[in-house]
Amino acid sequence: MSSISNQNEPLWVVDGIPFARGINSNFSNGSQLATGNIKSITVLNAGYGSALYGSQGSHGVIVIETKTRPDNSPYNCISKPSKYSALMIEPRKFTVAREFYPTTSNDKVTRKNFETTVSWKYSIVTDDKGEAKIEFTNNDAVSAFRITAEGVSGVGLIGRQEITYHTLLPFSLDTRIPNYLGFEDTLKLPVRITNNTKEKLKGKLFVQIPDQLRLLSDPSQNIEVEADQTITIQMWLTPSNVAGEFPITIEVESDRHHDKIKQSINVHPVGFPAYFSYSGKDINKTIDFQLQDVEKGSLKGEVVFVANVIKDMVNGIESLLAEPHGCFEQTSSSTFPNILVLQLLRKSGRSNPDIEKKALNLIDVGYKRLAGFEVKGGGFDWFGNPPSHEALTAFGLIEFHEMQKVYSHVNAEMVMRTKKWLLSRRKGDGTFNQTPNGLDHFSATVPQINDAYILYALSEVGVDNVDLEYTHSLDAALKLKDMYIGALMANAALNYGKNEDFNKLKKTFVAAIAANELENLKVSTSFTNSYGRSLTTETIALWTLALMKEQDPDYNLIAKCVEFIGSQKSFSRYGSTQATYLSLKVMAEFYNIVQSKQTGGEIAVSVNHNDATRKLFTNDAHDNVVFNEISSQLKDGNNSIGIALNNTSQPLPFSVDIKWNSKTPKSHELCMVKIETNIAKTRVPMNETVRLEVKLTNTRQHGVSMTMAVVGIPAGLGVQAWQLKELKEKGMFRLLRDHWGQVGDVLSWTPCLRNEDR
Repeated sequence: MSSISNQNEPLWVVDGIPFARGINSNFSNGSQLATGNIKSITVLNAGYGSALYGSQGSHGVIVIETKTRPDNSPYNCISKPSKYSALMIEPRKFTVAREFYPTTSNDKVTRKNFETTVSWKYSIVTDDKGEAKIEFTNNDAVSAFRITAEGVSGVGLIGRQEITYHTLLPFSLDTRIPNYLGFEDTLKLPVRITNNTKEKLKGKLFVQIPDQLRLLSDPSQNIEVEADQTITIQMWLTPSNVAGEFPITIEVESDRHHDKIKQSINVHPVGFPAYFSYSGKDINKTIDFQLQDVEKGSLKGEVVFVANVIKDMVNGIESLLAEPHGCFEQTSSSTFPNILVLQLLRKSGRSNPDIEKKALNLIDVGYKRLAGFEVKGGGFDWFGNPPSHEALTAFGLIEFHEMQKVYSHVNAEMVMRTKKWLLSRRKGDGTFNQTPNGLDHFSATVPQINDAYILYALSEVGVDNVDLEYTHSLDAALKLKDMYIGALMANAALNYGKNEDFNKLKKTFVAAIAANELENLKVSTSFTNSYGRSLTTETIALWTLALMKEQDPDYNLIAKCVEFIGSQKSFSRYGSTQATYLSLKVMAEFYNIVQSKQTGGEIAVSVNHNDATRKLFTNDAHDNVVFNEISSQLKDGNNSIGIALNNTSQPLPFSVDIKWNSKTPKSHELCMVKIETNIAKTRVPMNETVRLEVKLTNTRQHGVSMTMAVVGIPAGLGVQAWQLKELKEKGMFRLLRDHWGQVGDVLSWTPCLRNEDR
């Protein structure tokens, strides 16, 4: 220790992991490394150290391998799954060599391999003269190529060299087909034909396209190219309003030479996605709506009647099955719907083994991720870092409770620890301690809401001895008359058998409906700080679940709430994850009651007062009744759809879903941010750069969490990747991930777009 200064100390590496500098901090007290556990020590001089470990090894490296590193163990053992969201790969290595798998074509006639990387050799050893020989196969492009060679010598010196070469064919084709084509686009495709011989060549040009594309020029043309010359022939084509990926084949041939290229182009509608959705449950109904700025070929619509509600729920939420990922909250946003899918499958008695297996596998993945976010001592955090967060933990407790109904591997001890930790957060005055620095506004909401939600969660999982906390939140609900807090406490009251308290709360709910209707209830926010349609739907769903727990349910009030919830449905969802989960739970409970009353009859659907299309259904129907022929009768402007059920007294739930693409995006008055874009030029020559200005503005008086802005890039243009990397390094995107900005704050981005395709 006395012979090595801090400035010249070598790098210490133990089992492949570099340790902190400073011998004292690593080895002086023997706490980091026991001499009896050392298997080998290797000393690398400065040259080899720099070659392997970069500048850290500039003063040499001492590499220590221990006897207890995992890959040295002589025993076969079973590894327990980690409860943390991390993965250790063994054996540990300094680096992992990237591998490249070249794609070569056996088709010697058609050129279709245009991969930009031709060959990647990551391990080349030169001979004693410093020379090496490599072989590779070019792709099918007639172009220039760059070879880059980089390496390190035995003494740590770095070398790099670049050379270029190009490929030629005697008689060749070349064109640049863009990645995609919009329904209203017309593609001007320049086809370059090059004669690299010393004589004039005559031949023929052929273009083959599928029926979904339409060629505006002659598909077969005679051509004549002078020696060492190139000619360009313009080919014009348009789509036929059919979406998909379609091949384009171009071929040229002369008496002695031939060339052929084949590439695909993706065709889809242009513009911004827009939709109109309506759900109801009526015998007769007329739905009026307006379509604006409909892009050519993008309009699609259907009317679906639910003849079997439980099956419809299973079908409707099948699309919600998703792979869990991200933090605790993000993992829950996919795992909760996965749990509900499995619950409904088993409750309906019409289990689909494939969907059930998929849902169970996804729940298993979600559970392991969620369990990994538990904080030592109890409770949960978004990333498993202390301190735990009370509201998030209460949310997780309900999730694990629902998960136990369909998944047998939930750790009972973990659930018990979670209950005890939440109870330990009681202050003794009827409130709970609440960590103030939660992500996504979880801990920034109204304290009374968090208190009520924690109490509600404890009541849902059967935790008793919370009389003081129950009384405090009940008083807050009756005093504030906030319908969200009231809904939480209504469920808690019935869970604890306090029917009189429930009746008091129910009176406030009935009075609020009479004064403001369901869509205008007094609600400040939820425990997740939701707002707008999702908050209203979530609140009414909680109230409906409570109403259905009554000994003598008020079916008229329940039906009114269910009808409102059903009207909020849009493409199988009801807004946020909480709103969707609670709404589907309500629908399952409600339609279990009324399903037996269903009768058969006739359904008539008319569009814009044209003759109605009629279909029959029976009282034991298992499939939905679908009217998907309505698109051709819809138009730009005002539209109406008429619904009529004949020969039945029981209405069927139905939904109307219209989708189209619009030239301008639809903005909502509740959106908290405003986005503006402005492109410098509308005509851009090939290989030229144009600037696009993007401005994102916060319109509220507080920070906006989890903000995401989607910017469309015009066809044929590509974003310069170096700018995105630079913005990420500056932390611009990190600002968006957390609570971004205050009122009037603006995030500006001016990307360079290069015309690479046309």
